[in-house]
Amino acid sequence: MKSFLDTIPVWVQTGLQVAGNMLPAVGFALLMNLMFNQKVAVYFFLGFILAAYLKLPMIAIGGLGIIVAIIITGITHKSESSGEAAFEDSTDNPDSQDMPMISKNVIRKVFFRSLAMEANFNFETWQNTGFAFSIIPVLRKLYTTKETISKALARHLQFLILPLMAQH
Repeated sequence: MKSFLDTIPVWVQTGLQVAGNMLPAVGFALLMNLMFNQKVAVYFFLGFILAAYLKLPMIAIGGLGIIVAIIITGITHKSESSGEAAFEDSTDNPDSQDMPMISKNVIRKVFFRSLAMEANFNFETWQNTGFAFSIIPVLRKLYTTKETISKALARHLQFLILPLMAQH
């Protein structure tokens, strides 16, 4: 192996080393391209400040992130339960007031289906097909007609594809 590596020109080895060093930055840029918007920019910069200036370890930043997420979802949940609709588009589910309970059996099915979420991972649509496959038991419980199930499934198949389409 050493003799094979010695036959590779130095300029190729240097180029491969530079390309390898750039891979984390490219991966980070791809994630930022998909996720970065006005709603999450504040949290990104907050995490950056905590890491860069306050020298907090990643575990501490992750813990603070979980605490902030719990606080924000608690506030959001309170506003939804005070009379606002849980669904953005009530035409998809006209019976949104009479939501059925999701049984433990359905949740278990979603869990086992979610284990295959990465099975169809690709860089164009990311995990939308795996996610949609995972939640089919819940969609069947929430929606009663084939048309409403199809609409909900189509909506969830757009998972992580819309930010890409909006940029082109």
